[in-house]
Amino acid sequence: MTTFKLALSFLTRLPIGHLEALDENHWPESMAFFPACGLILSLLVFAPTLLLLHCTHLSPITAAALAAVLLIYWTGGLHIDGFADCCDGFGCPADREKCRQIMKDPTIGSFAAAGLIGLLILKTTAIAQVFTQPAVIPLIYIPAAARFIPVLLSRIGTYPNSSGIGKFTVGKVGTRVVLSAFITLLPMFIYPKTLAAFAVMLFASVLLKRKSDRLIGGITGDVLGAAIELSETVGFVTLSLFAN
Repeated sequence: MTTFKLALSFLTRLPIGHLEALDENHWPESMAFFPACGLILSLLVFAPTLLLLHCTHLSPITAAALAAVLLIYWTGGLHIDGFADCCDGFGCPADREKCRQIMKDPTIGSFAAAGLIGLLILKTTAIAQVFTQPAVIPLIYIPAAARFIPVLLSRIGTYPNSSGIGKFTVGKVGTRVVLSAFITLLPMFIYPKTLAAFAVMLFASVLLKRKSDRLIGGITGDVLGAAIELSETVGFVTLSLFAN
């Protein structure tokens, strides 16, 4: 229960009460619950937006914009901050140390601004397109699948720094944790649409890992956040391709 509460407190703004004393082992173990937290996020985001869409005259694009805003709200902007840092760091590649310094800079650069605008436009329009489909259940699994990605990357990646929260998970996640996280996703594979989306999400995350390994020598917490945002958006866009 402690590891589940830790995952929920890290990935969402939900009040989870007092956390018991934690040690370093709790962090990688908590990643087994990341996809489950993604499902909870889906309910928090898509339950109200779909209700408004079907019970009011709200347009699909407005409902989708609200969903995108709710995703940022309920995650506390954690992942989108990592995406912005990666845009700045990867957009101005020099030596590895310079890239890392840029990523630690709290200010928003031009690459981050452009990346965030493009990400939110793609995510919003893709969700709006999916909202026009009769069946929206596949949509609910995308945030869960996106939160499996950092579990996988933490299993196969290496951490390039000596500090930062990523040092507690990257390279320290065992196969059992990955399999436990993956089990949560099994129902999504009933739908061919989500299977295709998951394949594209994995491909995008592999490309991100390769770029991160080349530019900064591994995977940091910012990269894990960027992987969630990138794969989530790619998943929504893939689903939108099946819209009527």
